[in-house]
Formats: sequence, C-alpha cells, structure tokens
Amino acid sequence: TALAEVELELMAAPHVGSVHRAEINVRIKGTLTHAQARRDTLHAAIDAAVGEAGTQLKKMRGKNRDLFRRAASKAKGYLGFKS
Repeated sequence: TALAEVELELMAAPHVGSVHRAEINVRIKGTLTHAQARRDTLHAAIDAAVGEAGTQLKKMRGKNRDLFRRAASKAKGYLGFKS
C-alpha cells in the first residue's frame, strides 16, 4: 500500500516575483520519501518534484532488492545450496 500527498503553493518572493512550490510525500511500507521543488512555473515545479521523488524511489527499490538478494544468498549458504 502506498500513500502520496501533494502540496502546491504560490509564494510571493521579494525581488523575484511569484515562485511556485511543489512538495510530494510518498509513504510505502512505513518508509517516507520527501521531494520538494521551487520553480518559476507550476508545471516546472511539479516536474522537478516528480523527478526527485522518482529518483529517491528507484534508490529505495534498489536498496531493498540488494538486501533481499544478500539475505537469500546467506539463506542458501546456511541450507547448503551452491551459489
């Protein structure tokens, strides 16, 4: 089960004008991934935040896969299977 929360905000920045902020929080199996981006346009802010969240989720998936593979290898060793 996954839960995603998205927050969009139009901020008034001094000397710059308006800045859009996109924030994405994704919770998967108790692990929280947070991504935030500020850009001149709303679409650019969303795209940047989605890209950052995607990168973090891919990293998390790789770490979990590597952990599973190491555990499986150790289990095979304990049971006497050849790798």
